[in-house]
Amino acid sequence: KWIDEQSPESIIVTHEQKYNLVGMVKAIIANDRAREFLEEGVPEFSGYYIDPETKIRLRFRPDFMSLTRHIITDLKKTKDCHERAFQYNIWGDGGAYDPYWYDFQLAMYCEGYFHVTGERIQLASWLAIEDNEPWETAVHPMTGAVQALGLVKYRTALRMLRKAIDENRWPGVQENGETSYILPPEHI
Repeated sequence: KWIDEQSPESIIVTHEQKYNLVGMVKAIIANDRAREFLEEGVPEFSGYYIDPETKIRLRFRPDFMSLTRHIITDLKKTKDCHERAFQYNIWGDGGAYDPYWYDFQLAMYCEGYFHVTGERIQLASWLAIEDNEPWETAVHPMTGAVQALGLVKYRTALRMLRKAIDENRWPGVQENGETSYILPPEHI
């Protein structure tokens, strides 16, 4: 009954969710390096631009951005914030663990920042926070090589979108209504 009486805009969390959320916030505040990436800026600032090549209208909205220091921070909740585990979050493991394409996302933020401000990002990083106690935190700056990989994915995706828009053709998993038959894997 109490839940039904709350406004539609209310966000209702369990005691466990609140406990973990407060714990994550305290862990970030206690980490000097993490806190440094969240200074002198604005959270969730939206920027709008038109991609010069594809003419597609785009929006970017990083978790935190410092216009004075030219820094973008992308906050990521994770089960394991250690370097190797976080690599799997970005690129997967080539098998069962699917990638989240964080490199694509952060590279897109950097491009959006450039198109909106005319300035290049000086530092883009992921701030990873484990979502369970003890709420370990880690700052993972994006290297030039990682940004280059993300930009390739970003440009490829924009070109594919432009082609789909121009041809009004939206290919999916099974083009032209074709069926595919699921067979047992070779290792069985």
